[in-house]
Amino acid sequence: MPFNVVDQNGLHRGVLLKKHLINDDEYLKVEQKNYWLCALTNITTEDLNFDLFQVKKLWAERNKLTDKNGVYKDSVLREQVLKRAASYYSGDLGFEEALRFLYHRFVWSHAKKEIESKFSIKGYIFIDPDKIKLKDDKLITDLPDNIPSCPVNEFGSPLIAKVISQPRVKLDSVRIGQVYVNKQFTSYKLLSGGVVINLTLPCYIDGCRQGDFILIYLDKNKPKLTLINGMYYDISERAFKLFG
Repeated sequence: MPFNVVDQNGLHRGVLLKKHLINDDEYLKVEQKNYWLCALTNITTEDLNFDLFQVKKLWAERNKLTDKNGVYKDSVLREQVLKRAASYYSGDLGFEEALRFLYHRFVWSHAKKEIESKFSIKGYIFIDPDKIKLKDDKLITDLPDNIPSCPVNEFGSPLIAKVISQPRVKLDSVRIGQVYVNKQFTSYKLLSGGVVINLTLPCYIDGCRQGDFILIYLDKNKPKLTLINGMYYDISERAFKLFG
């Protein structure tokens, strides 16, 4: 049961899809563990046709509020949902807002490829659930105004992140077989939504500075490709092996 996402000016920017998890490795790490994925798009939750009744039923079943016939009391569900949501969010929430909030935090997911196949997605960003406001079934968060256009490729639409500190280049000695070779790494501290990402690429990259955007293409929650200033860099496991 997704939220519509609006910026600080109340403009519709996208739809919250799910709690997200990137498989961290030595090249890409997310500094926090609880973050959500937002699709930047003109579509709204109303276009997705989700059934609130089914969400309520599923939440009642998972929290063992149903009897042997699968029936639950709406008042009991409402009380449980509002009480549990209050332990994670300090603002005032209506029942449906609280249900959406908990569903995102613990259960909700929707297939990224299914969304992309049906609707035009501009890209994705992460949302920090500790830096949001909820009002009128909308999620309000700070978003940059100058988000770049994002090419779609075999991995779909990219995760959009902004460089927030000057990149660092490191020279390291790596053993390949019986030989040591010098290998260059370029490291970036990025911000996607309100979530910090550390990205390290096993090559020297010139021309990307603080304030620039980097597009990261994911497949099964693992980074496969980046787009930096018009140049694609393959960051699949195969490519890393070619670098040593």
